[in-house]
Amino acid sequence: MTVTLCPNCKKQCQSAEAVLEHLNSADTCWPENLINRSMLPVPQALQQPPGQTDLSAKYHPTSGYHYLLPDKPPPQNIFQEMQSHPLQEARETNVWYPFDGLGEWSLAKFLVENLYQMQIDKFLKLDWCQFGEFWTSDDAWEIQNQLPKGATIIPIIAASDKTPVTKHTGGLEMYPLFLSIRNIQGDVRMKVTSHAWRCTAFMPIPTFIINSDFQTLLRSHLWHKCMDLVCSNLKVAARIGEYMIDPSARLRYCFTPLISHIADLPKQLMIACVTKKSSPITTVTQKEFGDETPHPPWNGIDTYTCIQQLCTRVDPWDLVVFLREAKKLYLSGVHLLYWRNWRRSNPARFLTPEIVHALHKFFF
Repeated sequence: MTVTLCPNCKKQCQSAEAVLEHLNSADTCWPENLINRSMLPVPQALQQPPGQTDLSAKYHPTSGYHYLLPDKPPPQNIFQEMQSHPLQEARETNVWYPFDGLGEWSLAKFLVENLYQMQIDKFLKLDWCQFGEFWTSDDAWEIQNQLPKGATIIPIIAASDKTPVTKHTGGLEMYPLFLSIRNIQGDVRMKVTSHAWRCTAFMPIPTFIINSDFQTLLRSHLWHKCMDLVCSNLKVAARIGEYMIDPSARLRYCFTPLISHIADLPKQLMIACVTKKSSPITTVTQKEFGDETPHPPWNGIDTYTCIQQLCTRVDPWDLVVFLREAKKLYLSGVHLLYWRNWRRSNPARFLTPEIVHALHKFFF
């Protein structure tokens, strides 16, 4: 009969299975520092099918030892090294780490599968303009620095465009106002099925019984007044804050700055309260259109200061005189701008071109 020796204590066993049972038993001969690490499974080759008893094997008595070196930490396999990696905490919040997300990981995968290393190196050395979410911008950090400690930003996004309500029956038109927040990720927010935009109000576009030269001015006055009323609570929250409950049922101290208003060029001019002979976001005027020289931004505080100075000289409700003097300053003639008391709002920053008019119709 074949006798198998225990590799530790040299105990004689009748089979290899008996050696494993001995090593896994309560009176095991493993050293104390290896107990709980020595539960050795029966090798598949030695697992006897039911009814078969003539299977035997023999271990070499001095082979396959496990070692623990006193001056080195216990060895780890690849999975254990991954779990103990210093950046494991980052992987718990971003499964694509060290990539920023699925997009960067997909790009890296494409480069590895389709380009040679030299081509990849040339690609990675290209100068890129990187656009990300609002939270990566300097504006987000500047706003957060001005808020109380622990405050949460709820960035407001507005969008509006002239929309026909009826056709062939009077041609009624309105300005719908849509609102959303930047806390919702961009690719999610722009999906129709996400329902991330809320139609908040419909602004009327009436026809005034007045000289046609003042139709646009009065409609702009009415639109700004409607926006002033609809967004009044948002402006209060932007100024003093408001306690809100987040989706995780936690109470937060929130502020609501206006960081984007999406509109086509005519609507941007109405929002910025400037004439069509000037830019809504820079100091450039019609005679300088197409100039390659960059011009400084036309900040909201500059616009409102000009309007206030004009109001001290001319009654803003004397439409004839006020409009004439306003045009000399490239102003539209509206003096009660809806964003004037919306804290940290600046048309030079928050005006966002509408893709269809700003890109598609510009190039095609």
